[in-house]
Amino acid sequence: MTKQTHQQLTERALKVREHIIGMSAKGGCFIGASLSCVELIVYLYSEWLHLHKEELNNPGRDYFFLSKGHDVPALYGTLAETGIPTAPSPALNFIPAPWGIFLPWRQEWLWT
Repeated sequence: MTKQTHQQLTERALKVREHIIGMSAKGGCFIGASLSCVELIVYLYSEWLHLHKEELNNPGRDYFFLSKGHDVPALYGTLAETGIPTAPSPALNFIPAPWGIFLPWRQEWLWT
């Protein structure tokens, strides 16, 4: 990894942390779990996964499964910083994210 790439990932991780803290201001966020995995998720989405906003419908793209639901704010912050869109939904148990859309704290709420 180049020094420039390392710097870019570090800056993106800081922005993701800012999203997490912003989301936690509304309550209900397990910030420890989210803050502890930021670098890993940022690296995967920025450098490793073959997943780009231009090719979200490509069946050959990579998929990322996050099994620890308390990390969801880190995932949402990373999605926001990488430009991958998410659908707005003002449903119950959804909170407004700092970038103007509604997201659930827990992934399973997307399907209920």
